[in-house]
Amino acid sequence: MLKKVFISLGIAILLTFASCGGGSSKEAKELLQKILTIIGIPQEAISNICQTSNKSDVCEGITLNKLISDTKNKPWQKIANIKEGQYILETAVPCVPILLELQDEDIVYDNGKFFLKFSGIKLEQTTKELSILEAMIDGSYLSSSNSVYSIKNLNNTYAQNSFYTILYINLKTNINTLRIANLTQTQAIRGTLKKMAEKLTLYGVEKVLPNTLNDCGDDTICIDNEINKLSDNLVIDGSEVESIVNNEQNNNSSLQVIEVICKEDTNTFDSRNPTTGAETTNSSSTTGTGTTGSSTRTP
Repeated sequence: MLKKVFISLGIAILLTFASCGGGSSKEAKELLQKILTIIGIPQEAISNICQTSNKSDVCEGITLNKLISDTKNKPWQKIANIKEGQYILETAVPCVPILLELQDEDIVYDNGKFFLKFSGIKLEQTTKELSILEAMIDGSYLSSSNSVYSIKNLNNTYAQNSFYTILYINLKTNINTLRIANLTQTQAIRGTLKKMAEKLTLYGVEKVLPNTLNDCGDDTICIDNEINKLSDNLVIDGSEVESIVNNEQNNNSSLQVIEVICKEDTNTFDSRNPTTGAETTNSSSTTGTGTTGSSTRTP
């Protein structure tokens, strides 16, 4: 029986503005409050959430519930737990990528530590899903959020929970497999997300899989059977490892995600290709770094 992982469905929260800083209004910083919704990832596995650049795969000392100042972009950032599965991200630059640091005893290497990276949040958006599926979308391994709308909105809550849970379980299994094959942590995570996204696409994640799970109705045995078949399919086997190693072993770039424009009036920028790791130059002088992002799930 699959362990049931709490899935927060997300709530519509209005975009609010706050300020902090020195005694004068000139020194005050305008902040945007965003809601991060963790889906299908156990709360106890989360060790840190932060914003980081597309060039970095670490949080560099930023911890949950701690108010810090980024030396380059100068946003005040604060992430505070508001309810199980949801966090408030308070930032002046929402377009900067989000890094989720995790630690799970099932991961054999790196003392159980691994991570997922997500695109930043567009100014007009108030919520951002953080899930294995969203990491595949933000990394451009799945075509778009629209293509997986049906699997994100299954009729049965048990089926929805089971789907997200099996993604997490298989992610850990596959990372271990690729680490054993001597890939680095980042290479193994990137290779796992790419291959699982490819397998999901071939398995019919856009239409066939959600229709099959919905056809099970409230029959948990039927749902478990379908989820177990999906799980078997998502495992990276020996014949696939060699191909992944050949593709990843010379790629030493950080994990890349799709870029989001920080300012609504910024029209020109050179996007980074997540699959190649090509360098990015952002034309907006207000951000100071290349940034990333994607669309989010609407509750």
